Amino acid sequence: MGEIVKAPSSPQEDPAQPLYQVWSQVLARLERQVAPSAFNMWLRPLSVALGAGQRIEVRCPHLLGQKRVQEEYAALLSALFGQEAGRECAL
Repeated sequence: MGEIVKAPSSPQEDPAQPLYQVWSQVLARLERQVAPSAFNMWLRPLSVALGAGQRIEVRCPHLLGQKRVQEEYAALLSALFGQEAGRECAL
């Protein structure tokens, strides 16, 4: 796995800033498309990181959530991320 890029205090210092902007847009769209209880339970806790080779990693804080997201929301996440990023994305 690649090293996680943490959001710095200043956006000018952050090479992954566009990633965080896209992720913010994806979350906003998910919040409108998914039931509030499901969004808060499974999707809000997710985060993104820039991994090795500019790979985008979606991170989940617990294994149960990871399994649920993969089973229930991977296709939707991929589609929304691809639309917002302007390129095809796969989880």
